[in-house]
This record gives sequence, structure tokens and C-alpha cells, in this order.
Amino acid sequence: MGVHPGKSGQKYLEETSLTTDIKKQTVKNKIHALEFPKNNEKPEKKKEIEYLYIEADEDHASLQFREKKGDLIENENHRKNNCLITKLVYIHEGIEKEAPKSKRHKLVNPYYFCGTSYGKVTDVNGIISEGDITGDHLRRLQAAFWNGLAYRKTGNDNRKWAQDVDERALATTLAKKGIENGKEVTYTDAEVWVTLATEYAYSQISLGYYYYPSDQKQTPESFNKLKKYIIFPNVSVGNSIPYCENGSKVGGVLNYGAENAPVSPNTRCQLLYVDDEGHVSTHFPAGYTIGYFIVSKLVTNSKNMLPDATYKIPSILGDTRRCAEGYMNKDGHYSCVTLLADNTTTYFCFENKTPKEGDPDSFTFDDVIFGVTTSPNGIDKQYKPKDLPEKTALYKADQTTYRTYTYEDLWPTAGDYDLNDVMVEHQQTIYFFSNGRTSKIVDTFIPCQPVGAADYRNAFAFYADYMKGSVVECSDGIVKEDKTGAYIICPNTNDALGKPLTITSSPIDLIMKGNVAGMNTDPFIIVNYLPGKNNRTEVHLPKHTSTILANKSLTGTKADAYYVDKDGNHPFALEIPLPSIADPKHSKIFVPATEGRKIEEEFPNFNSWATSDGQNSQDWYMHRK
Repeated sequence: MGVHPGKSGQKYLEETSLTTDIKKQTVKNKIHALEFPKNNEKPEKKKEIEYLYIEADEDHASLQFREKKGDLIENENHRKNNCLITKLVYIHEGIEKEAPKSKRHKLVNPYYFCGTSYGKVTDVNGIISEGDITGDHLRRLQAAFWNGLAYRKTGNDNRKWAQDVDERALATTLAKKGIENGKEVTYTDAEVWVTLATEYAYSQISLGYYYYPSDQKQTPESFNKLKKYIIFPNVSVGNSIPYCENGSKVGGVLNYGAENAPVSPNTRCQLLYVDDEGHVSTHFPAGYTIGYFIVSKLVTNSKNMLPDATYKIPSILGDTRRCAEGYMNKDGHYSCVTLLADNTTTYFCFENKTPKEGDPDSFTFDDVIFGVTTSPNGIDKQYKPKDLPEKTALYKADQTTYRTYTYEDLWPTAGDYDLNDVMVEHQQTIYFFSNGRTSKIVDTFIPCQPVGAADYRNAFAFYADYMKGSVVECSDGIVKEDKTGAYIICPNTNDALGKPLTITSSPIDLIMKGNVAGMNTDPFIIVNYLPGKNNRTEVHLPKHTSTILANKSLTGTKADAYYVDKDGNHPFALEIPLPSIADPKHSKIFVPATEGRKIEEEFPNFNSWATSDGQNSQDWYMHRK
């Protein structure tokens, strides 16, 4: 079927069909059902090209939002972080005129590569997962490297952690024999995981590894012959240079917000072993040593992860790489110190700069920090690093705050509007260091709606900006949604009534006390929740945007968005600054409306508050009939 130029497929079918009742969907279905023969013929001879041109450029795009509408940040100069730079690489055979008499030119057989990932992690081998670094380990590392202070100072000399330690402790040496439960055991192999804790480097850094038989002495020259693989193409985490929240340039380095950071703290990667015949395994032979290196300003495509990319360093990348082991570096200086936490995790702490006396910033050893674990725990004990000190920086708990979230689950219809189908009490305790920076945030959620208030299977979910750049520890059953960044606190609130569910967030880049309250949070419910389901029904607080998994077609229908009436005065979800569970320490709690009765029938001042856009009767929840 040929379609006349300038006419749509629908219009053409209407003119040539026996009936004019042709729908757009019918045209789409017919076109999609067509099958065209594939050309599988291979050329007898490959094309020979005298010159092949490779060009690189970048373009600037202005964003209306980053992850959701309204999330752009305006700095003190009233400039928004709405700039996105896309990298563009294109290959072509030259240029030619668009037409014989044309003054315009075009590229000959161009092929374009474009992206904004900057080395974002893509799990092409099924080896990426969430790690198990704890907030306690993080605080102990901060205290160890920052001389017991609660913040990072420039010029901290941390060479003391490498003194009197065998340099082979700067690698992972897999023993052939060990002691377990007082008995000698023989190891044949081991699995190895690397978990990124954080980074404080000023430049973009790639993290990689290599391996060799432990009885073979290595040199900078032999390093070039070893197989080397990239673990994380870019270890830049959110809210840290070069990925700061303001989206501006610092010292010529482009910074991006947390949503564009290539990797999150506590991301774990299982290392792969490739034997001489190319067989790939998650098991390393006992008697092997695994070493680690960093490379500055190497931001590779994330698909070049294990085991697809072997980088000949330094022949390609000059002197930008630094190995943990000193004898692998040309200058002979080690670039890493290691600390063993609780006999389970060895923390490798890299210095990006070449060590130089007189330059205190070249001995901080906190530019890139990651933990290494093995199974079985068969690391050679004769190369044991120093223990991670138990001491943490001093911190204290601030006052705990309480609030209650209440929801009507019949959105977008009004239903009985008793706003008690889902109720969750939220207790939040923030711990601060003595200098006013945040040590950890403990969020506890307790479902507490009346028994039988809802027939639906309603999940409760919670999102917070401060969790993006944190080591997050959760109660059993809490699951993070990768696509939305939210945490599913419980899949069915009816099954968790009265059960405390806790998330502890230990920020990597410490937040000032005054900034925590202003960070965006989004507590919401998912009606008839099924894990991974798209086009789902979500109920949010007023002025909050639904996630990318929500059914957008429901917005603005029936009783409209998250409001009961078209004027937008009555919300489907409320945040009330009171607890709702009776406790001797609470002088006042929120008691919801009786099941089946509209909330304004039992809270006389509710309508006054709702219709005034929250200006009048702000304490309406304190006055129940």
C-alpha cells in the first residue's frame, strides 16, 4: 500500500475504502502488523575508506524539571539548575553537497553516539546490587580520617593507618588455607564484592581491578600485561563535587544534581574472574591477589563494565592511574590505606593525588572509599590491615518530631471522604554532630488506621531527598523502588497495623542542621499494590506529583487530581502535626473521623481550613466533636 505524499494514512484509507469509518487505531494496527523481508545479504567485500572522521562536541539543553515537576533548585543568584550538557560523538566519511547546486552540505554516512550518562552504572552482567555498609561503619570512617571531627578538613594526614602494615594489605589476597572454628580448613576459591561507600574527589574517577597469582611479584611494567577491568566507570556520587546539587561549575568541573550522579553510595558490584581461555566466573581461585586502581577523568560508557572492557593502562591514559599497591606505581608510592571493620569488611581508602611532601592534601586518603568482602572470608591473615577504630565523632539526638498521614483510597472519586482508609504515624529523630551537621536520620512509620477501614490492599511508600546521598538501613520487608527512588514501607498497611518500620539514613555528604527540614519528602499510598506494576493508582499529599509508575490518565478526572472537588479545596491526603498512637509522653493525639462519616462532620473547622487554602482554622484537627 502506498500513501500519497502529504496525506496521513488515515485520510488515504478513508478515500480508498468502501467505508469511511476508519479509526486512527485501525491504521496503527494495520501498519504495525505489516512484515517486511529482512536483507540478510552480506557484502562480498568490506568497504575500504581512505579517511574516517571522528568528531566530538557537546550541546546544552534547558530542562523544565529533572525528575519531576517543581524539583529545580534556585541558588542565591536566582539561577536554576536546569542546564543539562549532552555529549555528542559522530563518525563520518566526509562532507558533500546536499544537492548539486546547493550551498548547504551534509555528512557522508554519519553515525552518532549521544548520551548524558557520564559513566552511569548499567548492570549488564547481573552483578550489581545494594550493599550492606552500615551507618556505624560510615561514622567510624569519618572519625578515623577526620581526626575525630564531624566534618572534613583539608590537609588531614592519614599516613598513620599505613604505618607498620605489610603493603600487601593494600590488596585482597585469597588464602589457600585458614582457621575456622579452631580448625584448619582448605580454600579452593572465593567470591569477592566491592561496595562503594563514598567519594570526595574533585575530579571524575573510574575504579577498576586486576588480579594475578599471589606468588608472582609484580612491577609497574608487568602491570601493563595484566587483565584490568572497570568496576564503576564514574564513582561520583550525588551532592558531592563534581556532582553538587546546585548544577553550577566549580573550578571548571561541571556539577550535577543527585538525580544525575552516575552511582549511589552503598552500590555493590561482584567481581568477575576471567581465565586464560576466556571463561567467566564469579569465583576467584585461592592463591590469587586482587589489586585495585583508580583513573582520573576516565568516564567510560557504562556498558564497558565487567568483563567487556580491558584497558591498557597507562599506555592509553598516561599517568592518571594510581594503584593501591606502591610497587605497581612508577613512583613507588602507595595510593591507598586499608582498615578492617569487625573482621568482615576491608575498607580501601584511595588518594587521587600523587603523594608529595609539602602538599598536605595528597595524604588525606579519602577521595574514594569502598569496602571489600569475600565468601568464604578467606583473606590471608598475614596481610591484615589495621582495625577500624570503634570511636565515632560525637553526636546527639535532636528533639523527635511526630506527624500522622491520613488517606482516602477511592481517589479520584470522593468516596465516603472519612480520610481514614490508611493512617501512618511518622516519628522522625535527627542526630547531629556537635558542629550542627547531620549524623543520621531515623524515620519510623507505624500503620494505625482503624481495623476494617479499607478493603483495598494499600501500600505505603516514602521518598526523601536526603536518602539519595545516604547509606540507608531498613527494617526487614522495606524495599526500594529503583525506578522511583521511593521505599515501599509495607505492601499492605492492613497487615502491618501497629508494627514499627524503620529507615535509618546516614548522609554521605553531611547536611547542615538548618537544611534538613527544607528537604523534599513525599509520603504516598499505592492502591491495590502489586510490585513492578505500571499505571498504578497513587494518592499523594496536595501539590505533590505522582511517580513515573502512576496512571497519569486519572489525573484531572472525576473529582480531580488529589482533591475532592474541581476547585481543589479538599485533599485526598493530609499531613497532621500530631501523633495518632496513645502514649503517656503524648499530651494530644489525632483521632480520625468515624468510618463512613465525612471528616467535616466530626471536625467542624475542617471546611474553613480547606476552603481558605489553609489560611484559616489551622488547628482544625485539634477540635473534634
